[in-house]
Amino acid sequence: MPQSGNHYAGSRPDLFQEAVIVPFSEEQIESYVKQYVPLEPRNWTTEDYMDKLTTIPNLLDLVKNPFLLTLVLAALPGVTEGKQDMSTIKITRVQLYDTFVDHWISVNKRRLEGMTLPNEDREILDQLLDAGFVLMGTDYPTRLVLVIFEKQNGNPVVQYVHLKDKNTWRAKFFGQNSEARLLREPSPLARTGRFFRILHRSILEYFFSRAIFDPSSVVDKKREIEPQSVSASSSSCSALLDADGLLFKRNLLTEPSVIQFLSERVIQHAGFENQLLAVVEQSKSDITAATAAIDAITILVRAGVRFNSADLRGIRIPGAQMEGGTKNYS
Repeated sequence: MPQSGNHYAGSRPDLFQEAVIVPFSEEQIESYVKQYVPLEPRNWTTEDYMDKLTTIPNLLDLVKNPFLLTLVLAALPGVTEGKQDMSTIKITRVQLYDTFVDHWISVNKRRLEGMTLPNEDREILDQLLDAGFVLMGTDYPTRLVLVIFEKQNGNPVVQYVHLKDKNTWRAKFFGQNSEARLLREPSPLARTGRFFRILHRSILEYFFSRAIFDPSSVVDKKREIEPQSVSASSSSCSALLDADGLLFKRNLLTEPSVIQFLSERVIQHAGFENQLLAVVEQSKSDITAATAAIDAITILVRAGVRFNSADLRGIRIPGAQMEGGTKNYS
């Protein structure tokens, strides 16, 4: 039976209730797809979607979650484009969310381009287009979610009353200036009156993982990684080694979904693995790096990195989750 619960602290307990729904059956999934197809501008049929959902390994189990089904249907054409053998495709959650966010922002970009806008808004929109609208549109919710975790400890609902909040951090995201409005429009936000909220908790966690590691900021090369060579990666990881960085400020063990997104980034980006290994190495000589090292090694273990040839003597990782690793360090 569906259950609902509040996920914010505020004066309106009736707002933004989320339902936790029992998993869909395969018949319910197909029924949902049939309703989805007429709403989707791409020329995929119900049979196209169901063929991919049943052929790609483990995907049907993933989409038994109703929200993930919606996300997958939006992302699936982009994820499978150009692929011939569906049985060999391995789709990760972070890949689905990347594709979903790009698709969401691109659709809203086209909508804004086709609207009649005031001259000031049109000028700002042209500037955003020149800068790369999808990139700018992804940066906005990433920055917003980062502040939500810093100021509200991850509480996803933000109240904005202009006259009261125009001189606060909220105005940067929800104020009346053209840039804020144009970046807010394509973002995955829901609004009820003066309350704004990221569409789903998992999207909040996805963007928080991007605040820790932004895949658009790196050009990934062919993976040639030697996990034992931690110090060799030090020159490329100044952001993660920064004592003011997110890994140093927040213990991610309470955010397993963020850990999962970041572990999948490790598999995508060789440089990120090396950066995390350098954080672990730093903890040997820097006691303030303990929290960051716990986060880093937990992400690495979740990604399947093995440490049996690495010298981890003296690292500070009390409480790190080492399930799946080859050794347990304390």
